[in-house]
Amino acid sequence: MFTFEKLDVWTKSIELTDVIYQVIENLPHDEMYGLSSHLYEAVVSIPTNIAVGCERVTNNDFAHFVSVAYGSLMKTISLLEVVRRRDLVSLTTFATVYALCEELARMLSDLSSSLEKRSKSIPPKISTPNTSLC
Repeated sequence: MFTFEKLDVWTKSIELTDVIYQVIENLPHDEMYGLSSHLYEAVVSIPTNIAVGCERVTNNDFAHFVSVAYGSLMKTISLLEVVRRRDLVSLTTFATVYALCEELARMLSDLSSSLEKRSKSIPPKISTPNTSLC
């Protein structure tokens, strides 16, 4: 098992990815190259950036990738709102996915704060991946 796979925030982001894939599968075929492709790109970027960041050498590097993951989450939420406004998802599904996004946003924010505190109190590592939080 890789270290990033032990992170609850990574697991939650994979859960969101699975749910968004289900939403995308129910979108009309004519959205395949529009909303669907943008949603795929945005949601897959979240766990990917968490994984890449976790294996970086310093907490500051990891924090940068967490920030990128957070931005991708915000993009996902914005695209999900477009889907909702076009009545391409039920309000129940939207509410469920939105709640998952809120939970993941809190987790990413907490991780970012923790990394910021650690980078101020712990000297950066020189040659080993960041495993202090993984």
